[in-house]
Amino acid sequence: MKIIGAVIYLIIQSVITPVFALLMILSILINRRTLPKLLAKYWCKTMLYCGVWFRGVKFKVTGLENIPSTACVILSKHQSEWETLFLPVVLPPHCIVLKHELLKIPFFGWGLNLLEPIAIDRSQKKASLEQVITQGVARLKQGLYVVIFPEGTRVKPGYRGRYAQSGAQLAVKAQVPVIPVAHNAGIYWPKGFFKNPGTIEVRFGTPIDITNKSSAEVNKEVEEWIENNMEQITGEPARSLSKKNTQPLVKKRGREYTIQINEKLIPYKIIRRKNRKTIGLIMDQEGLSVAIPHWVNINQVEETLRQQQKWVLDRYLTWKNKPKPTHQEWKEGATVPWLGSTKTIQFALNQQLNLFEQNDQFIQIEPTDNDIQSSIIDHYKTEIKKVLEEEINYFSQLLALSTIPPFFVSNAQSRWGSCNNKGELRFNWRLMKASREEIRYVVAHEMAHLFEFNHGPGFWLLVEKIYPDFRQAKERLKKNDALYRQF
Repeated sequence: MKIIGAVIYLIIQSVITPVFALLMILSILINRRTLPKLLAKYWCKTMLYCGVWFRGVKFKVTGLENIPSTACVILSKHQSEWETLFLPVVLPPHCIVLKHELLKIPFFGWGLNLLEPIAIDRSQKKASLEQVITQGVARLKQGLYVVIFPEGTRVKPGYRGRYAQSGAQLAVKAQVPVIPVAHNAGIYWPKGFFKNPGTIEVRFGTPIDITNKSSAEVNKEVEEWIENNMEQITGEPARSLSKKNTQPLVKKRGREYTIQINEKLIPYKIIRRKNRKTIGLIMDQEGLSVAIPHWVNINQVEETLRQQQKWVLDRYLTWKNKPKPTHQEWKEGATVPWLGSTKTIQFALNQQLNLFEQNDQFIQIEPTDNDIQSSIIDHYKTEIKKVLEEEINYFSQLLALSTIPPFFVSNAQSRWGSCNNKGELRFNWRLMKASREEIRYVVAHEMAHLFEFNHGPGFWLLVEKIYPDFRQAKERLKKNDALYRQF
C-alpha cells in the first residue's frame, strides 16, 4: 500500500506540475502580480493533500493566529521539501529566499521564477547577504512577507545547523517583526521515494519584536525559540552539525597581533584558512580571532577591525571582565564549584573521597570508585534534584498550581533548562555549580513557560512577579556561563 500511494503521488505530481506551470506563464498576460501566486498556492495545496491522502502524512498546526496582518519576516526550520509545500498554503502573499539553481528545473523552476523569489548564489556569501537585504526590503514594502530558512539548507531530524543572521538583519533593517516556525517534517517526509505515515506538528511563534535589538540578539532569540520548540516536539535536544568550516577557531593555532582601538590595546589571533573567501571575526573564551583567506594581508585585517570597532570593543570589554575557566584538576586538594562557592577534594583515612566546605560538610563515594570526575558528577546530579525540588515546590505555590510539574535532570550542552508542551521541566545538572539565586532564576524562567510559551512582555512580567530579583541572577548566570560549563 505504501508503494502504491507513493506511485500515485508521483504520477499526479508529474502530470499537474507542467499544467500549473503553463497556466502560471499564461496568467501573467492577465495579472502578473497575483494570478501566478494564486495558482502556485493551489498547486501546493493539491500536492499537500495528496500527501495526506496517498502517503498518510497529516499535519497539525498551532499559532497561525500569530501571523500579523502586515508583512513581516518568517524564519522557519528546514528539514524537508514538505514545508515548501505547506508554507505557501497557509501564509499570506510572500516571497521565499532560495538557491538560484532551483529556477533552472524545467516547469517547476519556470513557475517558481514568477513568484518573485530572492534567488541567491550560496557560494557568494557577501553578495547573497546584500541581495537578501536589498530585495527583501523591497518585497516587504510591496506588502509581501519574506520567508527565509536561517540554517540555509535542509538539516536532518535530530540536528541543528548554524543560524545565519540574514533574516534577522533584514527584519532589523526593515523594522518589521519576525515569526519563528518549528516543525518535525523531516521525520515523516524524508528525502527519497518513501515517506513515513504520521502527523507533522507545526508551530508558529508569537512575533519577535526587533525594537532596540541588534540582529545578533534577534537571531539568538529566534534560534532559542525554534530549538526549544523542536525539543518539545521531538522530546530530545538536537545535536549540532559537525563541519570542518564551523569548528571553533581556537582549535587551530594562530599568529598573535595587537591593534589599538579607542586607546585600548586589543590582542587578536590571525588564522588563515585555505577554503575561506571572506574575513570572519569571533570572540570566544580564548579572546578575539580573525579567520582570513590566504590572499588577505595584515592591512586588510586591521581595516576590517577598525570598520567593526564598536563590535570589537564591546565584545573585548565583555570578554575581559568575564571570569576565565581554568583546567579542572581531579586530585586531592583541588577545588570544584558548588552552589556558587567551592568544595575541596580530599581522601579520608578510609580511602573514601570527601568534598567539603567545612569540616562537618562532606560527600562520600565508595572506595571502589576510581573515576573521580564521574563520581563527583554523580554527586552533582543527586544533589541538584533536591535543590530543584525545593525551588519547584516554592514556585508552584506562587503560581497556584494544583499539581507539582514533573522535572528531570539533563546533560544538555546549550541550555540550562527547558519546558515542553506536556508541562515537563528539564534542568542541566551543571546548575549545581551555580548559586541558589541563579538556580532560582532558571526554575522561575522555565516554570513561567508553563503559562507563556514565548519570551514576550507577558512572559517577563510573569517571571518578575514570581522572582522580582531575576535580573541580577540572570546577569550573574550569563557572566559565569563558561565557568559552569567547563565540565
